[in-house]
Amino acid sequence: MRAAVPAGGAGRGQRDPVLAAPGVLRYNRAARAPARMEPEATMHLLAPLAMAGALWTGGLAPPAPSDSLPVTRALPDTMARVATAPNWMVASAHPLASAAGAQILAAGGSAADAGVAIQAALAVVEPESSGPGGGCFILYHDAARDTIWAIDGREELPAWNRSDMLMENGRVVAEPWTGGAAVGVPGTVDAMSRLHALAGRLPLRQVLAPAVALADTGFPVSPDLAWASRDNAFRLRRYPASRALYLRADGSPLAEGDRVRNCDLADFFRHWADEPTGRFFYQGDLARAITATVGGDRFRKGRMMQADLGNYHAPLREPVTGSYRGRRIVAFPPPTSGGITLLEVLGILETRPAPPDPRGGDGALLAFLDGLARASRVAYADRDRYLGDPDWNPGVPMRDLLDPAFLAGRAQAAFDPAAPLDSLAEAGDLPAHTTHFCVVDAEGSVLSCTSTIETVFGSAMVLPGWGFVLNNELTDFNLVPAAGGDAPLPNDIQGGRRIRSTALDGRVPPGGKRPRSSMCPVIVYGADGRPELVLGSPGGSRIIGTVAETLLLLLDHDFTLAEALAFPRLHCRNRPLEIETWRWNRGALADSLRARGWPLAPLESWPLLQGDVQAVRILPDGRRRGAADPRHDGAPRGG
Repeated sequence: MRAAVPAGGAGRGQRDPVLAAPGVLRYNRAARAPARMEPEATMHLLAPLAMAGALWTGGLAPPAPSDSLPVTRALPDTMARVATAPNWMVASAHPLASAAGAQILAAGGSAADAGVAIQAALAVVEPESSGPGGGCFILYHDAARDTIWAIDGREELPAWNRSDMLMENGRVVAEPWTGGAAVGVPGTVDAMSRLHALAGRLPLRQVLAPAVALADTGFPVSPDLAWASRDNAFRLRRYPASRALYLRADGSPLAEGDRVRNCDLADFFRHWADEPTGRFFYQGDLARAITATVGGDRFRKGRMMQADLGNYHAPLREPVTGSYRGRRIVAFPPPTSGGITLLEVLGILETRPAPPDPRGGDGALLAFLDGLARASRVAYADRDRYLGDPDWNPGVPMRDLLDPAFLAGRAQAAFDPAAPLDSLAEAGDLPAHTTHFCVVDAEGSVLSCTSTIETVFGSAMVLPGWGFVLNNELTDFNLVPAAGGDAPLPNDIQGGRRIRSTALDGRVPPGGKRPRSSMCPVIVYGADGRPELVLGSPGGSRIIGTVAETLLLLLDHDFTLAEALAFPRLHCRNRPLEIETWRWNRGALADSLRARGWPLAPLESWPLLQGDVQAVRILPDGRRRGAADPRHDGAPRGG
């Protein structure tokens, strides 16, 4: 983490009071034991998958931090996993998933084929974050047709659920995120099947083959999966199928390097290959297994019916589009709040001069953080008031949040020097644990997909006999219902089914309400109208801030991908500021921000909630450069 002192920064023998590196590196993995890869058990699987395992051992751990040098730039490129290739590139949260996508692209598959392969592989090797039991938002640029598709695979509320389903004696129940009552109707399988039908080139059986091999043969537990097992062991122990897969035989958590096999999940993928439409998931034996598991949960049963599954479809949505300093930015529309809120943040900042380069010293860093926080503060206020499932809020003009006149007014509110930063911002008046992966194929088609089962290990329920984790997405609704007589807010729980009037296609039957998300898959287009950058991140409602900051660093200040992905992060969700301070002097930074009027959340409270950005950039010479966030286990692969 050593870096040169910039012009105007601290000189020899001096310490930059805000930017000096602390004594503890939050994500320092140098001390952990190398993963036990057992290469002989993996090599016969798929050579690319075996080779990807080497990314967990040696060479990539960050160096020990220094207390003696100021740090005013992002970490060296070796801190982030970066790859450059002439034809195609993938980046995902796990090297084995990236290798699965790379194998499909090398075989002539499209970005859509690779995306399905990556999602399936992530269900095996990163089961705590996504899988068939969850949902996703897919943004796909088809180069041959010059078309952008936004496929909404968000989970749905079962029709018979009540607004107080997670309330007890006037309070939200303890541990609402565990058990059947939190499970929404999964959407990932229908969305991925639709993506493959629209733009896939290879047979689905071939696309799913890497995931089948990984599940059948087994894989070594990554650092992130070991952490998830340890942190959720008390939840996983409640369910025999979960305990059998993601705890050791004695009930203790998995450790890095342990081996996990999931033959039930391999069989699930074989079923899917036999029925590429994916509708087998929503009817028959599998649908009955899901409803029986949700409704029979002894901890907290849910009310999902087979009709809820049978009515589920992943509709096409109209993407939201904005601009930032000459570039077109395409993002996902509601029911995720991510796209509109991101574009509102950027639109507010574009009304002012570009924020200063945060590498320019104390004053520049603080101005950068303050500006991003102010724009985020008012954008989140609007998000909370106006955004939700558009089919349940037809009278809310959500896209008016991006109207230039509205943005100008919000910028004035955001940067009002008299604004009390220690209180919640008011919404403007309108004229209203997750994973991410990216693919760019040889033809220039681009996929940006954020996928989830909500919190780590979702509901903690593995579907017996099928091998995947069920989501707990219903906790993304406002759990406390509106007071008697008050109109429901856009993200309140409302039972029943409604026509998907905002879908772009006619194939979608009435469905249940979809909880508001913050997922934010993004594609950035250059002056020539072609995609030049694709990225996204997990992180709950912090996703928007992570993506916004990364875009500012890349577009305003020409950071490299490695620098931007390693840069410490700020989150302002219309509440006390959260600052990732593992590379800055905590005390001096906190004092400087408080002096500007900002209340701060505890600086130590969320080391694993700072996102896991995956990004691919298309360079001017046509090469593809991918990067994976250094905070976690991901890796890019190119060819």
